[in-house]
Amino acid sequence: MGVVLTTILLCQALFGTGEAPVWFILAVSLWLWFTVLFANFCRSDGGRARKSTGGIAAQFRREMNAKKLDQPESGDQYLSGPSSVVPASALTRGDVVLVEAGDFIPCDGEVIQVSPR
Repeated sequence: MGVVLTTILLCQALFGTGEAPVWFILAVSLWLWFTVLFANFCRSDGGRARKSTGGIAAQFRREMNAKKLDQPESGDQYLSGPSSVVPASALTRGDVVLVEAGDFIPCDGEVIQVSPR
């Protein structure tokens, strides 16, 4: 809205009936047009970047595996209990997953136990 108003004021100043000097209104108008165009460019570029990273994240989510504990219990049984390797996309709420050093965390969740090993 301000861009349109300053452009109208610039036209008015060019015909000699403006209240401010032409150079000042021209500088403000150019600055506002620059910010509008730059903001539109950033918004469109950001949307493209979001779509491309979303596809990469979905690809990792499909290909990642998790060590799901078959019989989750408390204590040190987490480390010695039987586990099976399942796709991360097959995990559901309430599943207990074993993550060891160097493993990727396959999903969002809550840390139940930390081992010093």
